[in-house]
Amino acid sequence: MMTKKIILVVVALIVVLGGVYIGISMSGKTSDTTTIDENGVPTTKTTAVAGSCQSQFDSLYAQNKVDLSTCNTDIRTGSYTGGTAPVQKRNNVVLVFDASGSMVAKIGNETRMEIAKKAVGDFFAGLEGSDTQISLVVYGHKGDNTETNKPASCAGIDELYKFGSANSEKIKETLAQFKPTGWTPIENGLKKAYEILAPYTGPENNNSIFLISDGIESCGGNPAGFVTKKIAEGVNVAVNVVGLGTPTVEAEQLKDIAEAANGKYYDAQSRESLVAALNKQKEQLAEFDHRISRLSEKLSDINSATKNHFNCLANLEIERAHMMLDIYADKKVPDSCAKEVDTLYTKGYTQNRSSLDASFEKIMADWEAAKKK
Repeated sequence: MMTKKIILVVVALIVVLGGVYIGISMSGKTSDTTTIDENGVPTTKTTAVAGSCQSQFDSLYAQNKVDLSTCNTDIRTGSYTGGTAPVQKRNNVVLVFDASGSMVAKIGNETRMEIAKKAVGDFFAGLEGSDTQISLVVYGHKGDNTETNKPASCAGIDELYKFGSANSEKIKETLAQFKPTGWTPIENGLKKAYEILAPYTGPENNNSIFLISDGIESCGGNPAGFVTKKIAEGVNVAVNVVGLGTPTVEAEQLKDIAEAANGKYYDAQSRESLVAALNKQKEQLAEFDHRISRLSEKLSDINSATKNHFNCLANLEIERAHMMLDIYADKKVPDSCAKEVDTLYTKGYTQNRSSLDASFEKIMADWEAAKKK
């Protein structure tokens, strides 16, 4: 009987001491989870966990862990030879010039025609040596302003400067060829401009029409309706319009043309304001070239970021799939630790996923900002 009592006491002491040891061991265990921050720098966070489950996590994570240490850097930098190559765009401008009889009216000491020719000559000469292709369409220079010769004048639409690179001497010669005589067939002039641009509507072209007129349509056309129809057909050519010495009431029709074609209207009541309007057009062309250049430079970064972001996310998801399969399907950890190991892994996974997404969102934000410059 005494022997049995001694045995029971020894067993009880072992149980108590064992429990104390296990409690001490578990309270001292920690979980070290390695994640990458937004700058691509690996960081380790320590969390207190049950010792027995911690060892299960450490072992399982070591088997499945993928290397993400360079992912944020790879997303934000680097070159990528695949994907879509940057599309280099070219500006194409058709200037529609009003040479109707009313252009003999004077603004100050000069006729509207003299002012317009000088300003247009300088505008085109300023594009010499650039990639911009130009064309000059003239109306109102044929027939005269009588009813008898109205049909000939309304039909007299000519491309006097053929579509191509700017050449200052050739431009000067072209502007000297015509005088103001006839009527104002604005719609027919715009139709000619659209025809000239029709072969150049691919993604590599940026097309625009610039109309200079001192009055409204006088040949029975509906220029605003015409450009509205072109927009509806998917021909998105911006039409910018200058009203040169145009009275307020008549200017409304010219404004309607610009608004219908997503262009701008400029009221020019002097040589200076016409020059300013043409300079503004030149600035817009230059800004377009600069913006396309910036976007082309950024496009390789976007391709690289997209590819690297996808690859890193794919690797991370593969890692997660292996962990979940090992925990729940293959039961490589005891059921008592499954939830704890899952929690430990999911915390690090979530931080890594957020970090990768943040890096990609940053370069996309830079891309959006570049488009607006």
